Amino acid sequence: MNLLAIVTVVGSGVAHGAALRSSRRTLAGLVVLDAVALTLVSTAAQNPPLFRAWMQEDGWAEWSTCLAFLVAAIGGAVWVRRSEGQVPPLARLAVSAISAFCVFVAGEEISWGQRLFAFVPPDVFLHRNYQQELNLHNFLKHKSFLGFPLDTRFVIAAIACGYGIALPLAARLNWSRWWPEHVGTAARYFAPTRYLVPGFAAVAWVELAYPVDLAGESAELLLGLLFVADAAERRSPRSRAARTRHPTWQTARLVALPVALGPMVQPVVERLVYGADEAAVALARSELEQLRRDLEIEGVARHDKWRSKRSVHKRLFTATQAGYFRFGAGSSFLRGQRTPAELEKGGRRDRRGYFIDPWSNPYWVIYRRAQAEILIYSFGPDRRRDSEFDDRGWLIDGIGGDDIAVRIAAPRRSARATRHGEGVQPAE
Repeated sequence: MNLLAIVTVVGSGVAHGAALRSSRRTLAGLVVLDAVALTLVSTAAQNPPLFRAWMQEDGWAEWSTCLAFLVAAIGGAVWVRRSEGQVPPLARLAVSAISAFCVFVAGEEISWGQRLFAFVPPDVFLHRNYQQELNLHNFLKHKSFLGFPLDTRFVIAAIACGYGIALPLAARLNWSRWWPEHVGTAARYFAPTRYLVPGFAAVAWVELAYPVDLAGESAELLLGLLFVADAAERRSPRSRAARTRHPTWQTARLVALPVALGPMVQPVVERLVYGADEAAVALARSELEQLRRDLEIEGVARHDKWRSKRSVHKRLFTATQAGYFRFGAGSSFLRGQRTPAELEKGGRRDRRGYFIDPWSNPYWVIYRRAQAEILIYSFGPDRRRDSEFDDRGWLIDGIGGDDIAVRIAAPRRSARATRHGEGVQPAE
């Protein structure tokens, strides 16, 4: 990580100086990237609640990240079409692969529209994906391959180091010593410009160091913008005269586009797609009341795990898997059936069985020992968490926005349990 920090700081100065001497268009793009990065860093340091609000699901940063990868994919596709017959086929194939990768990342970023269209994903995603979302990258959490951790943060760091740092440096070497000439020629078209190396190093450092909560979301945004700049700066197959006709601000405009559109997409989606949904709100309130009754009578009273924790903030399904709750076959919410969270096979494999709200988001549970209560809540019609939490995870000013919640008295150890180490009784 120290090496990445050095590459970021020293390389940034070198890259800006070189761009100042050789390409005003490249320099303008770097300045926009600098502005975005400095805004994120200063906000994370000076106003953590605002930073967390920016980085949450369906926030402007997530939409900007999705748009950035889409813009990068389009830019790569345009380059491939224009370069037909002018660059090696291997280079065109490699850039096509990068464009396809960018489309994939854009879809993964918004879970392929799950929250947007409120559909329930297939059973395997509800059961095996720790976020219960229609995406593949969350299957990799806590998994490894040949000793390499496959959590998203490590994969992104590897992509930034491999594609954004190693490939540009290798492309500048004399490839003819080790590789066929056509491979070296393709790499020079395919590799990102060396001016972006410090930016990729910064992304890798943020993912590995993770200096603040949700830092990975900001790194993903920067990675998307770097791919946009990469597409805009990719070596043109056309003549030098044709390249000079590109306006100075072309790269800067393309990099700024996703950041400008992201904050606009969020309110438009909320107004045109989400909107008011009184029937679903009433259903969510009814389901939360059923969960409250189930947990007060059965789930909380039979587990002692709460007293060993200062705080818990999980999806209700994963909390049940971890043993914080026990629903059994007498649950009114589950209508007399069992949840897959408590069974190796079988169980109610539908929305209720996986504790999914009417908008296809998970129900969540939050517990703070000092607050002496458990909160079960839904994100509500806008499909995102509006309630604010401080640095310690404490709820600020109660439930916010259109989030819907019920409260349950936190369990306390009974006198009998204290003497014999068995049983937990609900608080009175």
